[in-house]
Amino acid sequence: MRELGERNVVVAARAGRLRIAPHVYNTAEEIERCLEAVGTLL
Repeated sequence: MRELGERNVVVAARAGRLRIAPHVYNTAEEIERCLEAVGTLL
């Protein structure tokens, strides 16, 4: 969660998991950036 935050990707910790909650206000580019950041950390 901390490393994603450093990449300006906002997530929440819920029950030992990461919660990513895209919304209608997120752009396709923001969602792509989020997925790329998560992929790099895995």
